[in-house]
Amino acid sequence: LVCCMIFVVIYTNIRKQQIINKNQKMLTRAIAHELKTPLSIIQGYCEGLQSQKSEEKKKEYTNVIIEESREINELVLDMLELSKLENQAYILEIEEIELVELTHVVIQQYENFIEEKQIQLEFCGEDSLFTNGDLSGMRKVISNLVSNGMKHAPIGGVIRITFGYCKKKPKISFFNNGTKIEEDIRKHIWEGYYQSNKNNGKMLRSSGLGLTIVGHILKLHHWKYGCENLEDGVEFWIQEK
Repeated sequence: LVCCMIFVVIYTNIRKQQIINKNQKMLTRAIAHELKTPLSIIQGYCEGLQSQKSEEKKKEYTNVIIEESREINELVLDMLELSKLENQAYILEIEEIELVELTHVVIQQYENFIEEKQIQLEFCGEDSLFTNGDLSGMRKVISNLVSNGMKHAPIGGVIRITFGYCKKKPKISFFNNGTKIEEDIRKHIWEGYYQSNKNNGKMLRSSGLGLTIVGHILKLHHWKYGCENLEDGVEFWIQEK
């Protein structure tokens, strides 16, 4: 019996290490794919900048280079955050959190983007919603889900955030009236390593690593989460178990 128990423990540890190694390899591939586009754009605009005489064009090219560099920086920060989560180095500091107030605070950092894209922002449901959790972690969750909605909503589109309870547990929904998500992508949208089976073989990383980080943090909090195509858009939701 003791030998069997030892064997199970050893086998479990080996399997965990194999999964970690596999995930690290797939993460490397996904990141390489993510970095390829902005680096190519930066290279192209830098080469164009050398031969460009128009000051207006130079300014335009410089702005593109700055924006793409910012995208790379955000990806690197996400990589570090994901690495910390996967290696169980993320320590939760539990406290009472008012989720409606926290969401409004997060929204403030997107005010310029909301104005530029003419987003119609709507809040529905409860005026207050309390939970116990890690404030920094839940802020990252809400920020990533808001950011995801902003990116995929059309110009002049709608972002609707609904606060409520489901079976007496806090629930927040994030709706945007953007294009529906293809089913094979929707099923794997929270996975950081998913590779499409389509012929083009492209890595499905259009949302970056943000949703993967959201999934990890919510698992640590023992929250449920999901993504659904609705008749007029897409809805992401999170709920305390």
